[in-house]
Amino acid sequence: MRSETVGQQKRGNYNVKQKLRVETISTDSWMKLRIDGSVKTNSGHAATGGTLRDNHEDWIIGFC
Repeated sequence: MRSETVGQQKRGNYNVKQKLRVETISTDSWMKLRIDGSVKTNSGHAATGGTLRDNHEDWIIGFC
């Protein structure tokens, strides 16, 4: 999987980055881990979360 930043902008106190993800899957059995997060730069507060799904897009586990 390849990921690259394609845009960045400031929204209020937040810096927002847009990313493009390219995935190539060549097997019949796989899992997909998706993670996202944000940071409020003036206070340093941060949050993150994610999900793990199988090749049928069935939810396995999530976290935040």
